[in-house]
Parts: sequence; C-alpha cells; structure tokens
Amino acid sequence: MSEENDKAFEILNQFEVVPLHPDLVPYVGENSLGAMIHHKLIISIMHHERLNKTVNAQYEFKKAKVDAAKAEKDWSLYVFLHERPYRLDAFSEISGQWNDPASFWQLVGSIWQDSENIYQNRGQWLKLWSSTIPNRSSVMDEEDQEALAALPETFKVYRGVSRAKAAQGLSWTLDYDKAVWFAKRAMRVVDSAGKPVVVEGAVQKSDVLAHFTGRNEDEIVILPQHVKDRKITKINYKKNSLG
Repeated sequence: MSEENDKAFEILNQFEVVPLHPDLVPYVGENSLGAMIHHKLIISIMHHERLNKTVNAQYEFKKAKVDAAKAEKDWSLYVFLHERPYRLDAFSEISGQWNDPASFWQLVGSIWQDSENIYQNRGQWLKLWSSTIPNRSSVMDEEDQEALAALPETFKVYRGVSRAKAAQGLSWTLDYDKAVWFAKRAMRVVDSAGKPVVVEGAVQKSDVLAHFTGRNEDEIVILPQHVKDRKITKINYKKNSLG
C-alpha cells in the first residue's frame, strides 16, 4: 500500500498548482479523509490543491451545460448535471415551470430512484408525493404500473431501519429479506450505534403512490400514515458483520 501511495503522490506532484475557482472556494471543507469540496456541481473527496486545475475545468464545463439546459428547458439534464445530494434541490428550483404533468412525474421517479438520502430530505419528498398534480402514475414505467395493478387490494410491506423511530418513511418493500438487508446496511453506513429493526405493516393498494421493481428492491412508496397494523421485529446484528 505504501508503494501505491508513493506512486499516487508522484503522479499528483506532476500536476500544476493553480488557484481554485472562486465559486468553489466557499465549499472547501474537511472530512475524515482530509480536504474535500462539496458543491452542487462538483464533489471532490480527498481533494488536493494539485487537482484544482482539473476540478476548475470540470466545474466550468458543468456550469455551462447547466446554464444551457436551463435556457433550453431541458429539465432532466438540468437536474442530473447536479451532484446526487443536490438533485432534489435542483428539481425544486424549477418545479413551478412545468406544463406537462407526465414529464413532471417521470422526473420525480428518476430522481427518487437515483437518490441515496431520501430520509434526510423527508419533508421535501412528503410535499412532492402529496402533490395534487395529475398523472402521478407516470412516475412509474409501464412494467411497474402493471406490477402494481397485479398486487392484491391489501398486502404487507416491510421497512428495514437502524432505529424504530425511522419507521415513518415513505419507502417500503414487499420483500422481508430485502428489508433486513436495508436495516443492516443502515447500521454499517449511517448509524453504527443503532438497534436495527424491520417494521411490518399492511397497506391498501389504493393508497400506494408508486411501485418500483428495479434494483431488485420491490419498492412501495406510500405515505407513512397509510401503513397500518404495524409490527416491529428486532434484527440480530453483529458489528463489522457484512451480512
């Protein structure tokens, strides 16, 4: 590993040192790995000043593309040019400019399925999913709509979380084992001090906002107040376990 680090630094030292773009300077911070940049268009982990020239070029390229997408009202491109944690915010900026409800919901579905910080943006998502904009079924593709239609009128859903208080989420699954996986993943990635559980509940198909079958998650999106008859099961979890 030492040889690899030495080689990496040798390569890095060949890069010219230039000032960081002034737009990015306020977004420089520190994490456990060292310096980082966390801007809506550029995230650079383990940043080094010798990477400034490359990051500056990336930022200028993306900013030009974002400006062009906004001018052309290419909202999907506009949103997805932003770094993942900022895509919902980007969508919120332009959400009042929609004339086509189907396109609105299609982009909501794309952002939702791409997101990795749903719970952190719970308020924004609750507002979006509670919207009265018509054609909400367009949030799903044809295959997902057929899968939802095939479900019984009442069925069980599961949510795996690191703490029982996180059960008030919008994202559930039809697959108990997948919920267990999510509970353990939350322990490893988000909350190592938690106590993982799987929450089971019953829902009415008429209350389901969306069903996404991709990524082998069998995801059900539903407002938390519509998940009834809840039961909580504790999950056996050993720290540092990969299971």
